[in-house]
Amino acid sequence: MILGGEARELYHTRTFEARQHDPAYTGIQWSRACYFPPVYPPPHYGLATLVAWIPYRFATIAWSALLMASMGLGSWVTAKHLVRFQDFQGDALTRRVIERWSWIGIVLFPCSVYCFIVGQKGPFWLLIFAVTWALLRNKKDGWAGIVFGLLSIKPTLFFLLPLVMLRYGRWRFLFGATLTVAMLWGGAFALLPIEVWSGFAEKLRMSSSYTGIQGYHLDWSCSLNALSYVAIGERNIAVLKWFVVLPLSLYGLWVLVESQSLDVENPGILWCVLSATFLLSPHTYYYDLLILLIPVLWYLSIDLKRGLFYYAILTGAVVLAPVALQHLGIPLIPFVLVGILAEQQKKMRLVSKSALLDGIRCA
Repeated sequence: MILGGEARELYHTRTFEARQHDPAYTGIQWSRACYFPPVYPPPHYGLATLVAWIPYRFATIAWSALLMASMGLGSWVTAKHLVRFQDFQGDALTRRVIERWSWIGIVLFPCSVYCFIVGQKGPFWLLIFAVTWALLRNKKDGWAGIVFGLLSIKPTLFFLLPLVMLRYGRWRFLFGATLTVAMLWGGAFALLPIEVWSGFAEKLRMSSSYTGIQGYHLDWSCSLNALSYVAIGERNIAVLKWFVVLPLSLYGLWVLVESQSLDVENPGILWCVLSATFLLSPHTYYYDLLILLIPVLWYLSIDLKRGLFYYAILTGAVVLAPVALQHLGIPLIPFVLVGILAEQQKKMRLVSKSALLDGIRCA
């Protein structure tokens, strides 16, 4: 639509629907039972035009290659800069098995499989988060912010970490992220008509109502918004929704800000940042959980049982989510994320108390 001079119509639902069901635009015959509204920001669609220049068949091949390359590179960065096998608590044979064969678990992780089946961008987000955290561990906050700023084209995953960095005064990170955001969004603003931005602002205002749209998969959802939708059903009573979302949102934020410092050496901190991001976002689907492979692999290298437990419970939640929704009427994944967040918060508090007692003994 952008290349064809129809950018002004990008966020008009009827025009978008007509185009997505036109094989001349999409390259495929899309089922009319499905509905995928234009919810991404203008820079996202601006970058997508780079692929739109290529004939559809070759664009598909190029896109698949980019996903595989991002997945491989993100996993390599995680293995090279985040996992710590020198701290592995186990025998040498188990360590060698984990080091050599953990890639099988990465490939078979349900979120990985789904990303490659339908071409979702999870591997890109995995790579961005892996590089960001590796740079933070190497005390290169400015470069970490520059890399993380690329994720601003996916605001539902971008919004929380800058707030955490603001809480802990990591100003170099914030400056780097602001620089990248200014370049991405400023370039899009200069190239796209003003009507595009007003249309996006309207979609942003309606983002919390996305759960009520036909074609929405409640069993795929990872956010507290999904829990609220179950609580209020078709009544759409805002007060009931906030009774569900507000207390759990405040809890998620409290877990992230109660510490006196941001310990980037602790995989639990990264886990809390990511799980809170999924929960507090107005909309996230389970294929974005692919990012959680970073702390899972990290845990496998220092605490094998915990790493295997997290991998198993995430896999089970994704696989059983449709069954849970059908028979219990609840979206399973948000419950699992809240539970692990609470477990991580308890674990970090115990570690802090232990460190405090050790300090008192030394004194």
